[in-house]
Amino acid sequence: MWKWCPGTLGGFCSDTIPCKGTYVKRCVTANAVCECEMTFAEYKGNCISANKLGGWCSIDGDCTSDSNQACTNGICACKSGFTDTSGTCKETGKLEAGCSTDADCSTVTNAVCTSNVCACGTGYTADSGACKITDGLLGGTCTVDGDCSGDNQACSADKVCVCAADNTLYNGACVHDGTLGGSCSASVACAANSNLKCSSGVCACKNGYTPNSGSCVVTPGLLGAACSSQVTCSGSDQSCTSNVCVCTAQHTAYKGACVDDGKLGGACETHDSCKVAHTECSSKICVCTAGYKGVGTACLKEGAVGSSCKEDANCTVSHSTCDTTDGVCECVKGRIAYNGDCSVIGLFLCCLHDLINLFSKTR
Repeated sequence: MWKWCPGTLGGFCSDTIPCKGTYVKRCVTANAVCECEMTFAEYKGNCISANKLGGWCSIDGDCTSDSNQACTNGICACKSGFTDTSGTCKETGKLEAGCSTDADCSTVTNAVCTSNVCACGTGYTADSGACKITDGLLGGTCTVDGDCSGDNQACSADKVCVCAADNTLYNGACVHDGTLGGSCSASVACAANSNLKCSSGVCACKNGYTPNSGSCVVTPGLLGAACSSQVTCSGSDQSCTSNVCVCTAQHTAYKGACVDDGKLGGACETHDSCKVAHTECSSKICVCTAGYKGVGTACLKEGAVGSSCKEDANCTVSHSTCDTTDGVCECVKGRIAYNGDCSVIGLFLCCLHDLINLFSKTR
């Protein structure tokens, strides 16, 4: 069985089966096989002129079709550092050179391997062997504002497309200050009712929220988040109802969590329904009574140790101070909370308790 089709390069030939194809005209009668004409050589299944890539040669000067070729073992081949790209020797790793993966094009920034040839990636244009940002795109050249194709962009004095005034670069796009990813300050607040907070001068999603298509949505799995099944909701007291994580029966949503009815934030019918100290039923929800604030699951007296604060004046217990980092009233150094006070006695009792425990373990 012949490896190649009769009449083609390398295939069987005879008086009745002539050789066909470009520069394939010799039927070598000794072995009845089609070969290239005398001044051509076989290269990658074709007959190549002697001076071209893959053709025969004696010296480098015989390889005249491409300056990046050399005569290697009697065949015109690409010089070291160059790659055969459709019959032409291109500098390896450079634009237009042959490649198999993006890594083969790593010598040119922003180049990728496309159809086995190194080319500039999306958003970039070849320019003198490099890939520059395409004119009109953010960071690209421009003459007037209208040249910049992206939203909220303008042409700078340096003739480069940049974010327009009152806009900030966020994830490769220009967004309005005060929106997700935009700048914020004392004079520029983050948009209201958007679940945003100002963090280090940038509007970011509040805790429990995640960026999604330019807005902040409830973090998947948390109360109020979208869901597809029960396992999508993270809390054991949650259920997936109408594709939203909600509290199960006898539980009420309170500060992002599901609490038992009758506890702080839980549902109630009467004051007696509220089981936590210093709570009452208001609008069918257990809340702290006047003079008390909710801290975790308890109601603490305003200004008490453990209650929220912004400054020392908010902490009413003697020898207490406001930890502005955590925003909580705490006892000063050398005293601990004991029976609602910041007490040295409490510190003594605490140390005594530790000593007793240590003593009992050594007996």
